[in-house]
Amino acid sequence: MEILEIVGESIAANDAELGRALRRVEETVKAQKAKDTSADEKQRIRDIIALCFEYDREEDKDERRNIEETLRELIINAAMALPTKTLSQWDEEHAQSHPRYAELRERDRQRRKQFIKKYASLKAKAGFQTQAEVANATGLHRTQISAVESGKHIPQHKTLQKLAKALGVDIADLL
Repeated sequence: MEILEIVGESIAANDAELGRALRRVEETVKAQKAKDTSADEKQRIRDIIALCFEYDREEDKDERRNIEETLRELIINAAMALPTKTLSQWDEEHAQSHPRYAELRERDRQRRKQFIKKYASLKAKAGFQTQAEVANATGLHRTQISAVESGKHIPQHKTLQKLAKALGVDIADLL
């Protein structure tokens, strides 16, 4: 099965260890008969090939590095290290050690808080009392309205347009 050789060329040129591992996979595949190869092994080989193609198409260096790490796990069976911290712990530590990050995080929190305040006021003025009423008026699902009202993030532009239309205001009034 020379396909691994073909699709893995750029990876092999960039990472000798992965190149050797690809060649070992190639040799193993050649030595086995298709009927003797398990379904899991066939899927693993398909995944390796797909990642090799993706690697060749990818231009972003960080994404290529991520693909290499995934290939390393698939080919060499070297499991990637799992994070030792929760995202919240990392976020807090990062904010403490990077003042600019903390500043931007706080600015984002304030923007979300202001958005929710404006949204709640406009919702009341429009006469909506429940999330279901807003959902019906916007054509959005009630869970989307719940996510908007939770304040975890500012909605995307299309959602803002639907909300503004249902509330009878300009989109700028929401922001």
